Amino acid sequence: MVFIHKLQFLLLNLLIAGTICASGLAIHAQETNVKEIISVDKSNSKSELSEKEKKRRNDIIFKRIGPNMVTKTYKTDLHPHFVLRKALRSVQQIFGRRLYLGRIKREKPVKMINSNGDEYIENFYFQVKCEKKTLDLIDGIITTLISEKRINKKFIIIEQGHEFIVHIHYFNKKIDFKKISLIPDRRKSNMGLINFFSKNAMLILLDKKNHRGNKKVFDEIIEIHKN
Repeated sequence: MVFIHKLQFLLLNLLIAGTICASGLAIHAQETNVKEIISVDKSNSKSELSEKEKKRRNDIIFKRIGPNMVTKTYKTDLHPHFVLRKALRSVQQIFGRRLYLGRIKREKPVKMINSNGDEYIENFYFQVKCEKKTLDLIDGIITTLISEKRINKKFIIIEQGHEFIVHIHYFNKKIDFKKISLIPDRRKSNMGLINFFSKNAMLILLDKKNHRGNKKVFDEIIEIHKN
């Protein structure tokens, strides 16, 4: 009799554990599916969304950003859309999910040169979705990156009471990431580095609270690329 009770108790525990496990897997699968829809183009630059998937993705983005969401497309033949997205990742940290860096299909594909110097067929334009006030803060940064002119610029972004400084600095050579990795406090500083093939650029994001330390790293990076 005792054996039967123990067996029933064991079976009950196994049933409960199985239910919890199944629920967890279902939730994980649902979350994974959402992530795949939002970032479907990361794994395949030629991947296309169905109309149903596009609507679902846009609904998710709209809920994140809010009713004041605007969309702007930047049409340039200088840089592939994924290079611009990579360059703006550090700026995206300021706004989080309220700034969506995406793409939209071109009317006609064009040939470009990617950051490795290889030929690349670009099928998309770079596109952002955010609030109008956010777009006003970042539009100058993006237009500077896609401009044919090589002008070093500084931008100030004030967001939720915090002041951020964004420096764009151009080099005449490719960025030497090995040398940069040897700079003390490099990993502590908040910055984004990107190599453009047509114009080598460094994009750095500085929080004013840590501006002195970050600026020192920034200046050291510039110095090691002078020779």
